[in-house]
Amino acid sequence: MGEGTTFQVAGFYISICSEIGRVVSQRHPAYRAFVYPQYEQADRMIIRLCLDRKPVPRVDKWQVMFETGESWFMFRDGTKRYVIFHPPGDAEPRWMAGLSARAERVTVECGDALVSGQGVQTVVSNPVSYPLDQILMMYYLATRRGALVHAAGGSVGGKGLIFPGVSGAGKSTLTRQILAQQLRDIEMLSDDRMIVRKIDGNFKAYGT
Repeated sequence: MGEGTTFQVAGFYISICSEIGRVVSQRHPAYRAFVYPQYEQADRMIIRLCLDRKPVPRVDKWQVMFETGESWFMFRDGTKRYVIFHPPGDAEPRWMAGLSARAERVTVECGDALVSGQGVQTVVSNPVSYPLDQILMMYYLATRRGALVHAAGGSVGGKGLIFPGVSGAGKSTLTRQILAQQLRDIEMLSDDRMIVRKIDGNFKAYGT
């Protein structure tokens, strides 16, 4: 993947541009199936994400909206929302994402851990992986008749079926057991995260 990368998932798009340098690919192969060859799809639902490189500002005066207690936090400053990803053991945050009110435009300030090289040789690691991808999907779909669900799921005879559950409930185990049966009319889409959207009066389920 390079500059102008677009992901397509659940019928919407995450388009990525960079003000820093060339965007290098995700190493995890699970993301490759969602790479879309065209950069702009103006007639579709799109999250436009721009990568930049600026110091993460002081957030002590911002209102804390959510914190995991481990690696990422969400803050509010007026009408803007900011998500900061700072894994334990890292000297500084890896990135800070600023979201517009409807999450249509997102600016990601990338820390040193994501950037390498200088000048025309500068490259930036694509930050659209956990947790940013899930945060973007949850936030974006919340106002568009959709939700990211902690669930396994698949297609059974052309009908969507999901199995919600907390971590450790057995979603992955159930998925493996179903796949082991090698049944023709069952296609498993995910063992951990599903997207559900209401489209034209019907609910549709998607793998992530």
